[in-house]
This record gives sequence, C-alpha cells and structure tokens, in this order.
Amino acid sequence: MPGGHTLLKKRNISFRKRLIICMLFATLLPIIMVDLIMYSRYKVIIKENTKKLTKSNLEQTMTTLDVWLDAYGDVLYQLYSNEEVINNLRRYYDNTDEAEIEEAKDNMDTQLRSFLYTKEYIMAISIVTEEGDSFFYDRITPFSSHSFWINHYSMSMKEIYDMVVNSQETTFFSTEYAKTIPSKKCYLFHMAHTLNYMTGGEKKKAALIISIDEQLLENICNADLKENTENRNFIVDKNGYIVSFPDSSYLSRKLEVEGKDEKERKEAYINFIKQSGVFDRENMTTQLIHDEKLNWDIINVSSGSSYQSEISLVQRFVVTVAVLSALIVAVIIIITIQYLMRGIDVVVENMNQVEKGATDVRIKKTDDMPKEIVTIAEHLNRMLDKVEASMESEKLLAERERVAEIAALEARINPHFLYNTLDTINWMAIDRDEEEISNAISALGKILRYGINDSNAIVSIATEMEWLRQYIYLQQTRLKDSFEFIMDIEPEVMNCRIHKLLLQPFVENSIIHGFANKKGVHRLKITIKQREKLEISIEDNGGGMKKEQVDMINSGQFQHYDDKYHIGMENAFSRIRLYYGKESEVYVVSESNVQTTVYIKLPKDEV
Repeated sequence: MPGGHTLLKKRNISFRKRLIICMLFATLLPIIMVDLIMYSRYKVIIKENTKKLTKSNLEQTMTTLDVWLDAYGDVLYQLYSNEEVINNLRRYYDNTDEAEIEEAKDNMDTQLRSFLYTKEYIMAISIVTEEGDSFFYDRITPFSSHSFWINHYSMSMKEIYDMVVNSQETTFFSTEYAKTIPSKKCYLFHMAHTLNYMTGGEKKKAALIISIDEQLLENICNADLKENTENRNFIVDKNGYIVSFPDSSYLSRKLEVEGKDEKERKEAYINFIKQSGVFDRENMTTQLIHDEKLNWDIINVSSGSSYQSEISLVQRFVVTVAVLSALIVAVIIIITIQYLMRGIDVVVENMNQVEKGATDVRIKKTDDMPKEIVTIAEHLNRMLDKVEASMESEKLLAERERVAEIAALEARINPHFLYNTLDTINWMAIDRDEEEISNAISALGKILRYGINDSNAIVSIATEMEWLRQYIYLQQTRLKDSFEFIMDIEPEVMNCRIHKLLLQPFVENSIIHGFANKKGVHRLKITIKQREKLEISIEDNGGGMKKEQVDMINSGQFQHYDDKYHIGMENAFSRIRLYYGKESEVYVVSESNVQTTVYIKLPKDEV
C-alpha cells in the first residue's frame, strides 16, 4: 500500500487511471461474477414480464383512447347534425343583404363557441366550405379574423376540404404546431366530418373540423407513466405521421411505414427510436398495438431499468455474492474515495453555492486535484463566466425591449389617417403641377404602407428591392444629383425570400453616416448573388469607419463613435442572428475616408 499511495500522489496520473489502479484487483473478479449471474437471471425474468405488462398497458391505453375520442366524436356529430349550424350556413349563402349575412356569421360564432367549451381540450372548431370560406372559433384568438392554425397548416384549405368531404367517415389528420400560448407550444390534431347543407336549392358539403390539443393524447398515452421517464408511449397514424410523442419536436414527422405490415412497421419504429436518441437505445424494448377503430399504431418504448421491481428475485440471488465482494473491496474503496473526493468536494461545495444563486463563485484549483477535476473546474468556471455575461445581456435586452415598446406606443397613429392625409397632399401637389413633390409623397406613402403592415413578414427579394427603390428615390430627391444608386442582382435570386426591412438599416446608415460631410458623388451599390449561401453586399463610397470601430461592430459590440450611435445597425445585426441563427454571417469591411461594405450571408434553406 505505501507504494500505491505514493503512486496516487503523482499529478501525472489521471483520475481515470487512479480509479483503475484502485479497483482493478479488488473488484474485477467479484464484479464479473455478480454481473454475469445477475444478467442471466435478469434476462430470463424480465423478458416475459415486460412483454405481458406492456401488452396489457397498451390495450388499456387503446381502450381509454377510444373512449375519449368517442366523446369528442359525439361533439362532432352534434355539430354536423345541428339544424342551427346548417341553417346559418344556408342563410349566409342564400342572402344578399349584408345585415342578414353578418347576423348569420354572428349566429355561427355563437353556435361554435357554445360547442367549443363542452370539452376541455377542444382548442378550435372550424368549418371550411366548397367556396373557400371558413367559419371558426377558437380559444387562442377568439376575436381574430384569422384562424390561429388553419392558415398555417401544411395543407391548404382546399386540400383539407377535399380530404374530408371525400371520406364517408370521421377523418383524423395529423398533429402540427399551431401557436405558442404564452410560453407553451400548442400542437393540434384534428377530427373532421362532412357537413351537408342546402343553398340555392342545391346540396352542398362543408368540412367540419374539431381541433384538439395534442396534450390530450399525451395525457392518455402516458397517464400511468408520468414518474417513469424510461417507459413511454407514442402514436403514429395510418399515413405514418407521428400524432403524439413525448418530445414535441418530433410531432408531425412522417415515418416510412405506410402500406407495410405490422412486423415491418415495428422494425421501422425501432430504427426511428434509435436514430432519435430520445430513449435509451442499449436496453430498449418495443411493443406495438394497432387500434383498428382509429387505424393508429400505439407504440411503447421502455428500457430494462424501468422494471426494477421485476428484478427483486435476481437481487436476492446475488446478495450473498455481493456481501462477500463488499467485504473485500469496502476498505479499499473507502480509503480511495476519501482521497479522490478531496477535489470533488471542492467542486460540489462551489456548485451548491451556485445553486443558491451565487454566480460569482469560482472553483479554486489545488495541487492535489486530479487532471479530470481540474478540467471540470476550468469548464465550470468558464460556464459561470458565460452565465454572468448572459444574465447581463438579458437585462440589457429586456430594457431595450421596454424602451422600444414605449416608443412604439408613443409613435402609434392610425395608418388610414396617415395614408389618407398623404393622398390629400399628393392631389394638392398634382393640382399645382408639382410633379416632383407628388412623386415624393407617393413614394413615402408606399414606404409607410410597406413598413407598417406586418413588419416581421417574409417577402421576396424582388418585393424588398422595389420598396428600397422607393426609399432610395426619396433620398435621391433630397440629395439631388449627388446620389448614384446601383443594383446588381442575379435574376435567379429575385424569388428568394427574406424578412422585411432587413437591408434598410444598412442602407440608411450608409446615407446618414457614410455620406455625412462627404463631398462629390455619393455612390451606393447593392449586390445579391446565389452561391453556397445567399450573398448580399451593401457598399458605399462614404466616409468609412475607423478600424477599432469596425472591429467592435464585427464582434457584436455597438458603442458611441463621434456622437453617433448605430442603433439601426445593431438591431439589424440582432435580427439577422435571431432569424437565421449560427448559419448566417454579417460583418463590415471599411476603409476610413474611402468606402464601407456590409456583407450578409444567409443559409439557402432559410431564404
């Protein structure tokens, strides 16, 4: 032992090697024996018990699922057989009087609302007609003129209508993300049935849809498994779409199982589970049951460790061997652990302080710490540095959002009032033959209308460039002949889509700051081309920026320079990173008193 103790004191031996040296001779043989015996007994016992228990649970889950969905099917039946609903549809299409039409719509809203709240998990009720009209009422946006899910679904209203009315039975279609409310993502699956009504003496059909929170399925599937994270159920529909899954990011994913028999489907599910990484792939067992009524597959995934009660017999069997082994290794383990835990105790104590809120704590490294603990300490210290920086950044962001919200409230004005006023001034200019003023006012109106309406929308590059032309026109009108604007855009990128107003802050910065106090012709060039990424450059021949200013901007630090705060560029940088993530690039190249170029690169699959 003295020799071993001396060996352990050497810093050049890693923590892993120390453990190997301490445990190799004392534990290897007894541990192998215990593991072999336990494994053989465990395999025999658990195989049948797991199969039987899982099969029984799946059958119970299927029964419960059918009962619940039958209850929601009753609501669906009451709706498509409801005379008031049918009459309101007829009144809506048979009347030409606006008051009658509005009354029919109001009555329809009342009817849908009354049925919506009959079941907890009904999030929306929608009716889609052959004419392309939709009537709906939902919990999330009850006073909105647009459905919170139907206009964002992967299928169009026409496709949904055709799918439902062409079926003679209740139709189920798959789960998809609908909306975040307020911090929880809402996923819906849908039950639908044909609604028959008369209009103009003709028989018409409409698609009646009940949208149900996927949480209902999750609760049913895993009602008895909430505490057991190693045993989970999920559902796949007849077309291979995932209807319910413990990890919501997998919802609506399509698996290649359509048309395959049960054995082939089970194999496909196993391959998917292994690839997903959601479950323990090493000890995983899979069971499948098919719900003939719904035409859904209900799949159970469990790990071997999820049935600890089933291995009690094995534990009793190995107790004798375990006790003997424990007596041999206990003394060695205690001595070894006491020595090795010195460094770990330091880490644990500091982490306890961090847990209590002390983010300024840093782990002090000592000479007797193993290499691995030193590495952990260094990583934890760096992580805590990042946490502190992140907290400060979040505070700053929250303050900026608050200021922006206040500014938005202060700047709020009725857009129609503004457009009508500009239009009036425009006609006054036209009456007085002030063509330049009229053109400027018209351009300003287009700019305002584009900017105010849905500022976060995604538009084509052609649309964005047309808006920029209007903006540049106003600037050219102001700067007269001293402003030259060049657009070099590859034709194939014009249909690519980007977020609105993404380039304007850079253009504005070039004009306001780059051309300030700059004599001669002011030149601004925008180049857009398609390579591995969508590459955009905004170049001006303005006053440029100092090297230290460029370095700070490229590193994401925006500060005051020459009493100019580039808040527009800061927001633009932040928006690009927010919209397009780490795959995007944005940086500035500038030469003082010569030129400035902003380079933007966006991933192809995001444009």
